[in-house]
Amino acid sequence: VGQHVPNQFEIEIEEGYVLFKRTPLLGKDFPGFQLRVGRFRTHFGRLNQVHLHDLPQPTVPLASFNFLGAHGMIRNGLSWQMTIPTPGEGNALSATVQVTEGGGHEFMKDLSPGFRPTFWGHLGWFFDFGHGHDFEVGGSAMVGKQESSWAQLYGADVSYRFKPFSGGE
Repeated sequence: VGQHVPNQFEIEIEEGYVLFKRTPLLGKDFPGFQLRVGRFRTHFGRLNQVHLHDLPQPTVPLASFNFLGAHGMIRNGLSWQMTIPTPGEGNALSATVQVTEGGGHEFMKDLSPGFRPTFWGHLGWFFDFGHGHDFEVGGSAMVGKQESSWAQLYGADVSYRFKPFSGGE
């Protein structure tokens, strides 16, 4: 719910999508397969997937704010995510490909009429080193058609997490 003019309110859906964990046409289960259709947070970087109240810091990082907006990039579209088999144990590779409605991005000010799709991709590799040590590295890309050119955005994310086991955790 937002109020930009006194006594006038507007309601907007932040996220609402249908999630398929099996292929709709084939009816088969594929491990690590997810298909989303609807309105969702784009998978660009690590923090755009996190709601503002769940961030590990009090504010949105400046780069995310400038390129993805104050509340992150949320779009209508189609998202396909899958886990790719990796050698060994303790690591996981995931890939996400998304096609969303274009225009209106913080860095793409083209608001001309008509559907211009934007393509998003993220590849992430997670490593579990055991005893509360995790490491993840990822790369993201966005390509979108503007009126007369293509806009591109690339990013990389690296995170290390240490959570010591204590108190029965």
